[in-house]
Amino acid sequence: MAGIVMLCRLGPIALLAVQAFVSSALAQHAVPIATEPSPSRPSDYDEILVLAQGRLQRLRDVPISASVVGGVDIQSWNLNDLTAITASVPGVRVSPGPGADHVHIRGVGSGENAGFEQSVSTFVDGAYRGRGRAIRASLFDVERVEVLKGPQTTFFGNNAIAGAFNIVTRKPAREAQYDATALYAPTDGEYALEAAISTPVSPTLSVRLAGKLSGMDGYTRNAVNGELGPHLRDFVGRVSVRREPSPIWELDARVDYGRNRDTEQSQYQLVNCPPPAAFGNPIGVCANQQAASGGALDDRLDYDASVLPSFFDYDFVEASMTNRWRIGGANLKWISSYFRHDFSQMNTVFPVDYPGIANTPFVHNVFNGEVARSVSNEVRLESEGGGVLKWMIGAYYAHGELSADLLSGSYFAPLGLLGAPYFDAETPFANLGALEESAETKSAFASASVRLSDAVRLNLGARYTRVSKQTERSLVFGSAFPTATFDTFVPAPDAVQLQIADGLDAEIGPFDKPSRVDDKFMPSASVQYDVTPRVMAYVSYANGFKAGGYALNSVGNMFDAETVNAYEIGIKGTARDRTVSFNLAAYRSDYDNLQESTADFRVDGSIIFLVKNVATSRSQGVDLSASARASRWFTLRADIGYLDAVYRSFTDGPCTSYQQLTRPAPCIQDLSGKRKAFAPTWSGGIGATLTAPVGNIKLRADPLVYFTSSYYGQATADRELLQKAYAKFDLRIAAAPVDGRWEIALIGRNLTDKATASYRNSLPTSPGSSFALVERPRSFAIQVLARR
Repeated sequence: MAGIVMLCRLGPIALLAVQAFVSSALAQHAVPIATEPSPSRPSDYDEILVLAQGRLQRLRDVPISASVVGGVDIQSWNLNDLTAITASVPGVRVSPGPGADHVHIRGVGSGENAGFEQSVSTFVDGAYRGRGRAIRASLFDVERVEVLKGPQTTFFGNNAIAGAFNIVTRKPAREAQYDATALYAPTDGEYALEAAISTPVSPTLSVRLAGKLSGMDGYTRNAVNGELGPHLRDFVGRVSVRREPSPIWELDARVDYGRNRDTEQSQYQLVNCPPPAAFGNPIGVCANQQAASGGALDDRLDYDASVLPSFFDYDFVEASMTNRWRIGGANLKWISSYFRHDFSQMNTVFPVDYPGIANTPFVHNVFNGEVARSVSNEVRLESEGGGVLKWMIGAYYAHGELSADLLSGSYFAPLGLLGAPYFDAETPFANLGALEESAETKSAFASASVRLSDAVRLNLGARYTRVSKQTERSLVFGSAFPTATFDTFVPAPDAVQLQIADGLDAEIGPFDKPSRVDDKFMPSASVQYDVTPRVMAYVSYANGFKAGGYALNSVGNMFDAETVNAYEIGIKGTARDRTVSFNLAAYRSDYDNLQESTADFRVDGSIIFLVKNVATSRSQGVDLSASARASRWFTLRADIGYLDAVYRSFTDGPCTSYQQLTRPAPCIQDLSGKRKAFAPTWSGGIGATLTAPVGNIKLRADPLVYFTSSYYGQATADRELLQKAYAKFDLRIAAAPVDGRWEIALIGRNLTDKATASYRNSLPTSPGSSFALVERPRSFAIQVLARR
């Protein structure tokens, strides 16, 4: 382990040199390696291959509940990110938020705080992306995306306590290839231009170049400036190399760079103003907005907003190198990766158009940014397939640096009075919070699979992880005019800082314990039984862990590690001469000390954000996926999930908006027995493929219906923040020659034009009212593809 730690600290360039030296040395003592195939659009269930357990296996042989989205489908449907990928995957919710993006599997995920790494981990060719905003790193030129449900502690490990997205990129080919696609949607100005070329440079070296330009004019009109949003202008590019210098050594390396720009990001809308009758007359921001509109206020969820401008800038770079050697009867794999992203954004928290204190243009704006860097190394040695025993041992080390800032301009109330007499009621009050964190993760892991008989296999796994963190925080109060930016912020004197902190129940000093260490031994076990040569049943247990940490809040908020015990039983396979495939799994996951982000929205407008450890929670349910090829021209697919995700014990949870109005501050409620956020009881999708030849042209239609029952948008069980049940209908119609060299398609999304929200939250100062971010309405696009 000490050697791996030292390697990580060498830096990306030195690591490449060390890997090259080790590769040459190992090549002197190795035997030929078998190249792993990777189909992009399997023709039947038996051909779907995954890396869910570190080695390439058929999906039906893996004792894990998983969904796979192929690269051809991702390109054909122009699925740009994980939000689009998972729209029809049951039990999975990915949605953008103002402070962080929400990623949940089976009702478990990390909330909106810069101190969180995700409970659902994302890996790209083995490289770990832990930050919530990293799902914005454009998804393109991929072989497949594996959605792995439940804790993935042995084979992925790093925080994958709820599940993992395993993204496999396309690799350079030994023969010349190209593919390109162009898409345009006149309904909202979406466009995408993507191209890739793969070519051999020598008998042992191949290179692939890929890039994508994409964007959108927008579908929500802002009445303040007349602009449409989201207004996207994005680019991502990749250079990848595959080198096979000898039969026993294979190397894959790539560098990705991406740049996302959104000049109209926070198109949030005011909803339920006035509030329901139980809340009484509107107060606060809602009352002011009603007066400003003369009573003709649009408070429905639609495609009209009234907010001041906002922006979101995101840049990332990722480098990854994987070496594989065959040494005797074993394979050695070494994965090195580097990831960095920078983002900055400005949001309008209150979706209104009237001035705040001292005639500032915003009522409340938030300016925040983050720089995150990480470098990691993983080494694993595994036996070859076949035989009575298959084994694997490995070690992992990662070092990460985080710098996050949150600047808030609170112009909705005379908060300057808290600093009187230095400040007064007309002071444009603002505060700046900062979090600096350094983290190290060290892991050792192993697995063994023993064939007890021709039909029975026992799988054992374990991982030991140690996470150490060192953190600094600061909170500074002051003023900022006309808006809150780093250039306009002026800190108050130290004495005034203490006075304001006392009035807001805030803390301006460091954390009580600025360093912490969490460690855990995590065993796992499963038994597989081959009912028939094509049907496998399994039962599994896994223990999971996610380290504690520090939150970016107005108080020195620390939170402890969370753990899970997960159980699953399932059956998967094929029938009727492989024309029918199925995957049925029942699961239960019991979480202790679950990390939950909460917010106390006080009636006076102040907001106290906290991260708490929920005593216990439980996620249980059933997932079913199946497909049937009724004929050569017709295939039907279904992916449906039932989920029961509740807090078993959470006695000091955040309040609903009505409770905020009727109970004294600080307000808490007992959430025990209530449903978790982003956890619909029913969700999934049903799709079909219909093909018909017309001369030398093949016509294809892919209808898809995806649905969800209602779910809460925040961890408060607040019915005012409930996304109601809905179903959406997409359709893709395409024509292509029999050889598939080109294709032209028409894509329709949300054809029934359902208005739904990806994000909801309570409106400070105005109980019963809320703000929401509407999702894309009905759209049509035309697409042209060419490939060889």
